[in-house]
Amino acid sequence: MQENHEIDENDEDQPNRRMNAFLKRAESHAAIPSYALTDAVFSADRPKDAATLSSKILPLKLFDTGQENAGIRIIITEIYTPFQFWFRFDGYIDEVINKLSGDLYEFYNQSSRYLKNYGNQLPNYFIKPGYICASCYTINMSWRRVRILSEPMISNDIVSVFYIDYGSEAEVSRTNLRFLPQMYTELSSLAVRGCLSHVHPLGPHWPMNCIKKFRHSLLNKQLYGHIVEFDHEESIAFMRISQNENMSPSINKQMVEAKLAGESDHYTKKMREFHCGRRIRYMRERLPSFDMLENGCYPMWGEDFEQKFDDIINDPEFYVNYQPPKIKNPFLWRLEKALESWLVKYKEEEEVWRQLYKEANVKLLKENEQHVQKIMSASKAVEGKDNNG
Repeated sequence: MQENHEIDENDEDQPNRRMNAFLKRAESHAAIPSYALTDAVFSADRPKDAATLSSKILPLKLFDTGQENAGIRIIITEIYTPFQFWFRFDGYIDEVINKLSGDLYEFYNQSSRYLKNYGNQLPNYFIKPGYICASCYTINMSWRRVRILSEPMISNDIVSVFYIDYGSEAEVSRTNLRFLPQMYTELSSLAVRGCLSHVHPLGPHWPMNCIKKFRHSLLNKQLYGHIVEFDHEESIAFMRISQNENMSPSINKQMVEAKLAGESDHYTKKMREFHCGRRIRYMRERLPSFDMLENGCYPMWGEDFEQKFDDIINDPEFYVNYQPPKIKNPFLWRLEKALESWLVKYKEEEEVWRQLYKEANVKLLKENEQHVQKIMSASKAVEGKDNNG
């Protein structure tokens, strides 16, 4: 049966249908119709040995350097709070980063002009959150490994990136971005995640005046660190820091004495034993997580937002019942997703400890009952002797 293609003049949608039909015909004559624009098509611009959209650079594991529990020379490269900062080892890692910088400089300034697409600006298709590439550091014309944090507006030339080996964020021109050879993603991040030990903020979070003083005293300066604990899963070093090799006085202690921080008893043997060998972490030690900061999920919106974030993470529905928050601000959808993912891991860890606490309490209750029974038995024995006497 032949279809009737006549157009009904009374049809209100007639102009829209005509326009849609025209656009489809025009699209079908394009070099590559939009429905055929797949990842494979766009990836044709990517050199075969360059980082892919799924490429990752892993955090530096402390045991890779053999530095755990050692007094070490460090340089703090970026600070968010005393609970979230990045540092590198002064010495061995400096040699590695200098070698990496030299190799990248030679590659992009001399070799890339002879290699397909490495000398060209990174195509817009690859400017996506999480993509690993290289960026020209225009201050000294060196090249650094970066992770893209967000997609810029079409009319905007500026891209937010995270300097993987320095722990810092920056805004760079998209014209300074290049593909990164895959072999350079195999080297772990050279910035180590750090957290100040034996202290806690005097309020729900670290106030801005405290953070500013911490930054002013420590950022980009040669210091000494003593790592007292290391989270191998999250690659976080919990540490004391000092300007002196003998670690006396420590910055940790000075902050307490200056009333910039409180002294934490969570590291004491007594508290660890009370919690079955576990050191309890403050929620602000855990959140925002380093992953959230390094992937641009957490907004730097100042004191007002920090207070709102306190309300989220200190809600028992969140940390006790593992209920993800519903954030009304549509611009925070990435943070909302990141918190949901974080809760999955947190729940797995927390449930193990809650079961351990439960078993420990049952064991303690049983021991107390046995102790009481022994006392009662001894008391009855004494009473029996008195009566017989």
